[in-house]
Amino acid sequence: MFNKFFILLISALVLSSNAIYANEDTDVLPVKQQLHDSSVCSAAAKQAGLEYGVGFDLLQTIAVVESGKWDSLQNRYVAWPWTVNIEGKGHYYANKEEAVKAIKEAQARNARSIDVGCMQINLKYHGKEFSSLEDMLDPVKNVRYSAKYLRSLYSANGRDWKKAAKRYHSGNDKAGEIYTQRLENRFETYRVAGLTRNMELF
Repeated sequence: MFNKFFILLISALVLSSNAIYANEDTDVLPVKQQLHDSSVCSAAAKQAGLEYGVGFDLLQTIAVVESGKWDSLQNRYVAWPWTVNIEGKGHYYANKEEAVKAIKEAQARNARSIDVGCMQINLKYHGKEFSSLEDMLDPVKNVRYSAKYLRSLYSANGRDWKKAAKRYHSGNDKAGEIYTQRLENRFETYRVAGLTRNMELF
């Protein structure tokens, strides 16, 4: 019992110390919409994982670490599809239209770094792979692209999923190590809560 409590406590502290997202109150959304939107990234991860041979746990965990927000209805962190990080500061929006508007406003003031959607794909480096901002924010297309990208990183890094996850986040080894530790901490909360049958993430 102590060990489980300790793991959950450490995981919560790690996540809170990395929580850079502004707390826009999306909990005021109608319950039906909130439940739907809080599940679309997960549903997209199942679909994309099967298509590209990437584990659901890995895609799901990356999504929650990248765009996670606390869902009071489900009493846990969920990936939020309308998340936008602008120059290191993240924001949750109620819908795609509000997120697109925020991105365009950031572009108009020449923001240098913008990450979008479930998997927080960087606009500068990957935006050309999408036909529009709306497409890039679309949960299915957002997660599908990330799954394809992760699969290519897996092949390029000795068929090692942990190395692929590091490179997904950064080319810097130290930053990659910190990132994969965050992924493992988040996954451990899933494991302890019985939300996965797997013992390891990678």
